[in-house]
Amino acid sequence: FFPIPVPRNYHMPHRPHNRRRPARRRGAAPLPAGGCRAHREHGEKVAMPLRAGVLTVSDAGSRGEREDTAGPAVASALAGAGFEVAERALLPDEEAEIAALIERWCDREELALVVTTGGTGLAPRDRTPEATAAVLDYPVPGLAEAMRAAGRASTPFASLSRGLAGVRGRTLLLNLPGSERGARESIEAVLGVLRHACQQLAARRARTPGDGDSDTTHAELAAGPPE
Repeated sequence: FFPIPVPRNYHMPHRPHNRRRPARRRGAAPLPAGGCRAHREHGEKVAMPLRAGVLTVSDAGSRGEREDTAGPAVASALAGAGFEVAERALLPDEEAEIAALIERWCDREELALVVTTGGTGLAPRDRTPEATAAVLDYPVPGLAEAMRAAGRASTPFASLSRGLAGVRGRTLLLNLPGSERGARESIEAVLGVLRHACQQLAARRARTPGDGDSDTTHAELAAGPPE
């Protein structure tokens, strides 16, 4: 072995610790900020907006005798929070019609969120809570309590609202008051947790058979809330 003489002014080239990233293929999508090679190769998953429905319950509104301002206010608040308001409807205070539409939106349209406004007071025709209770699998009383508490900050009459909150299948249901101010205050009181709640319910659909909880049907969920 014969050592090779090294010039005195010779410096070893700097070798970076990280290997050089391979060149992007021609025509490939640019790497998103904070992304990695897996995102470039397989495509980054984009979260789809949660779909919602807004139902206004009003005898006078259904006859064209009163303009519905609560429904649009709720729809605007939901859209601002990132929900896609896919369904809108206006019905009279008929319990059977209300329950049938809620069922259709939950079971056939598979909406993530259904919000009703109107029919939550003490008048004989105020039957929205009864229609909702007839189709619920289980209640979520904390949401209803939060909405009433927010209303009491403006008026003591908010305590008279009988609105419910609960779940049918994988859909979250909320009953709001019929006035525009009451509806707006109520939805804003729970808006910060609605997305998380809907995502939790949607996650049940994403589970695959064999992971301990298969794609649960509505009949199976009717047995009670998940532990």
